[in-house]
Amino acid sequence: MISTIEVNASEKTETEDEGYQLQELNNQFANVVDLSKSYAAQNHKLQAELLVKWHSPYDTDEIEKPYVESLALLRKQLNDVTRDKILAELRIKRAEYEANINQHFIEFERDLLSRAHVEEKSHSKPKSPDVVQQYTRIISEIMQSRRDIILLHKERNLLLDELDNAIMLRIIAEIGVRSMEEEIGFLSAVWDIERQDIITSINMRISTAAQCVKLISSRVPKVMKMVVSDIKSSIQVISERFYRSTDELYKKITECSEENHVSPKAIDFRNKGAHQDSKAQSRDTDQVVYLEKRNCDLAARVEQLENELANIRKENASQTVSHDTDVEAQMLSINDLLMNISAALSQKASTTFELIIYKSLSKATLNSDIMFTVKNMKCGIDSLGDTSVEEDKQEIESNSNQQEMSSTPQVEESAVYNAKPKELSAPCIDWDVNKVCTWLRNHLTYEPPVEIFQTYDVGGRILLNLTDETLRQMGVTSNLVRKQLLTLIKSLQYGNGTLLNQNPYYDQFNGDFTPPIPMSELTESTYNNVLSCQITEKHHFALITRIKNWLGTLSVGYEIDRIEMVFNPARYRMFLGHLQLVETRLNQLAFQPLLSMEDSQQERRKVLEQLNKLCSEVTHNRQVKMCRVWHGCSRQTLQYLLSDGFATLGALDEGWYGKAMYFTSSAKYATRYSGRHGCLLLCYVLILNPFPVVASDAPHYVAPSEFRFYGRGNYKNYQCHYIPVSPLGHELMLDYRPPRTGGCDDALYDELAVFQEAAILPQFVVHLK
Repeated sequence: MISTIEVNASEKTETEDEGYQLQELNNQFANVVDLSKSYAAQNHKLQAELLVKWHSPYDTDEIEKPYVESLALLRKQLNDVTRDKILAELRIKRAEYEANINQHFIEFERDLLSRAHVEEKSHSKPKSPDVVQQYTRIISEIMQSRRDIILLHKERNLLLDELDNAIMLRIIAEIGVRSMEEEIGFLSAVWDIERQDIITSINMRISTAAQCVKLISSRVPKVMKMVVSDIKSSIQVISERFYRSTDELYKKITECSEENHVSPKAIDFRNKGAHQDSKAQSRDTDQVVYLEKRNCDLAARVEQLENELANIRKENASQTVSHDTDVEAQMLSINDLLMNISAALSQKASTTFELIIYKSLSKATLNSDIMFTVKNMKCGIDSLGDTSVEEDKQEIESNSNQQEMSSTPQVEESAVYNAKPKELSAPCIDWDVNKVCTWLRNHLTYEPPVEIFQTYDVGGRILLNLTDETLRQMGVTSNLVRKQLLTLIKSLQYGNGTLLNQNPYYDQFNGDFTPPIPMSELTESTYNNVLSCQITEKHHFALITRIKNWLGTLSVGYEIDRIEMVFNPARYRMFLGHLQLVETRLNQLAFQPLLSMEDSQQERRKVLEQLNKLCSEVTHNRQVKMCRVWHGCSRQTLQYLLSDGFATLGALDEGWYGKAMYFTSSAKYATRYSGRHGCLLLCYVLILNPFPVVASDAPHYVAPSEFRFYGRGNYKNYQCHYIPVSPLGHELMLDYRPPRTGGCDDALYDELAVFQEAAILPQFVVHLK
């Protein structure tokens, strides 16, 4: 009886202790709830500010900047050692809790056994049913508590999977959560708040995007209709004036050719007379005198045409700049042809005249009417007599058979004046080999190499890229055929927009930075002032393979949606001009590095060696250094970068290593600034005098705002800053600085801060998804 009373007393004491502990736990849980409410209030305040900024006309990156910065600051405060310590403490508490339960179970079972043994020795009655029921009840409570512990662990793991483990563990450690019930309650409250905020943010973005789409869709058709009508009207006015002026010139040139034309019958009669009559030589001399007189008349006529041509050029100068360039090129080409015609007439040689005409045609492109008028002039001059400058008076005295063998084949009058080229309706880049052969038969004066083109299956795309060497290797042996064919190909290129290849200024630049595909393929105008086309494996397999090699391995979750080539003519000319400027400054004393005045000289030299390796990967024919780098941006920002160029706006911060435009040689590192649905812009950057940034310029124990070059321009006479970087803590954080050991051995990535926009040339855009 006494033992039963003692057991009841001990159980009462344990119950009172558990009651005190439960009260203490309730007090702690109340504190945790208050802290969670304060965190919820801060979160709602931040979301409210985000909503206010969302309705302002800023970019999406600028709107999310406070939220991203606060999240980055919270992650920055975490430490791997602290996190592991917290997890270890939780594991120890769990083990102690389970060990106490097992010990309590063992002691209670041992106590019951000892009591039963004592009763047996005292020959008393068997243990009472009350003790058995108490034993059974305590065992069931222990088993139930174990099941509850298992359920609590499962619920805790599910909640931790939904939230960021590292951040939650840090917050739990700071607010002093001691039991699993408190931790589950805190996580549930935070998750409810976060889920509600996420739903609100998503609904807000969907509604805003729908409004923007509705507004744009209502305005775009009206604006496009107005733009199309304006373009059509301007093109019609300019084309009418141009063709009216060219028709007048065509008529006047035709009149000149008719005045100098002699029929083939007269030529035959003259040849027979030269063979039979002994006075042929004197008659030929009279013919030469007559030709010289006619040449003087033609020279006066050419001068008159030149004056009229100048007046037409003045009229066309009032048109728009883009169309005025084309008209002026046509007028200059006609002017050069007229001067060459005059020179050819004075030489009285059809072969020389033919070479001069082809030389002129190789420098400029004319329409089909003017080209056929030139052929008429050639035939008229051929019919007048001499056919080669190399043949002197002895050749004139030779017989008619020798003259027929040495002369250029004559063309019938009707065939010459009535011949007109047949235009093909489809764009030349899409022609197949049959259309190419049809084009050859309609336009080539000499026998067209149709069989050769059919053997090599020459389509429109190959035709636009043919060169003199390629034609020679294909088997086109005639120099005149190759020259005329290349002239006609240039006219096709001119019609397809390849003005770049016709300017001799661009021929001096060659390398990876020049356009890798013909300009005729850049038919898209997705961005203002920019020509573009999509790079596909079907048409550009070798090029897209190189781009993917430059990309390397992207982060998990990033895939390539599509690849574009972009070309901004104005930016390209600016880049080439800056390239020539850099070449002139390479050996100037004012632009030489002065690393002897800096600290950590050995580390800085290693950094420059790494940059030189990157520059050696770019092939070109110039003396400057340039590197191939990436820039990550959103799709909204891309159109402004391509159309208007780069700018140092400082949208995210003032610039850790200088207020500049930042690039990297790692596409994986650039995706941190583009996002999953952003873009990677491949650019070429000119390097003149780079400054290597090391750990002493950006110490690990100071804030970024205390860096040596934070928010400043370029340092002294250095054109750019090159920085090898590694993450300060975990790789997911956004704090990347030069390694503490210095140099590039421990650097995972790099950054290039460029201060001059003219040194940047975008070439490819990789759209991500």
